[in-house]
Amino acid sequence: MIELLSHYLYVLAGVAPYLGGVFLLGILCGGSRPTLRASLESLGFSAVFIFLASCLEHATTNTLGPAHLWTSVTIHFPETALGQVGLSVATLATHDFLDYWTHRAMHSPLLWRFHALHHKAEEFNPTIAYRIHPVELLVVSVPGILLTDVLSMQGGDYHVAKNIPVLLLFWGQLNHADGKIEFGILSPVFTGPQYHRIHHSNRPEHVDCNFAGRFPVFDVLFGTYVPCTPGLHPETGLTRQV
Repeated sequence: MIELLSHYLYVLAGVAPYLGGVFLLGILCGGSRPTLRASLESLGFSAVFIFLASCLEHATTNTLGPAHLWTSVTIHFPETALGQVGLSVATLATHDFLDYWTHRAMHSPLLWRFHALHHKAEEFNPTIAYRIHPVELLVVSVPGILLTDVLSMQGGDYHVAKNIPVLLLFWGQLNHADGKIEFGILSPVFTGPQYHRIHHSNRPEHVDCNFAGRFPVFDVLFGTYVPCTPGLHPETGLTRQV
């Protein structure tokens, strides 16, 4: 228990500056400023999220780590700068592919009751990024944690793959900024606040779209892509009953 608590505090200490920085960035980008109530509520959700995620990471690494299942995986990334770039790209792309399908699963009738906690937030800003149900954390996080363990054992610097989740936390929080941030011609390449806001839109035509967390290519490939048209800034909230 002491080891697990130490692991949590270590993860929290490492992640907190990133989350705080992107939160401030999101506020500076414009849009609504979170109320004190919403900020405290979301801070509690984020602390629980980081605690449960660190527990999962600790448990899966120790029980399903490289000494077991992953020794049969034969992908290899050389210990060179190019190899580390390849490892990072492979980790990010595969993470996002898994996130896309787990996110779509959370919108299914079976799992929507859990995911609705995230969508029914009264405000749309970086504080709601990790307002998620523990059941959703299991569905979404476990595949990514296991993937990180697989890729980090394929040669190269272990810490490259292990630090990718920190980037994903940062990116996920920035996607919830309320400012009208448009990437223009890069909108089909990278997700951002406007892209993800459409996913949270309460308009009927935006139901179940833009699931990708980082790369819209998966929405394009699987028929759930809605482009960011200039000036589009819909109201957010639930579009169906829980």
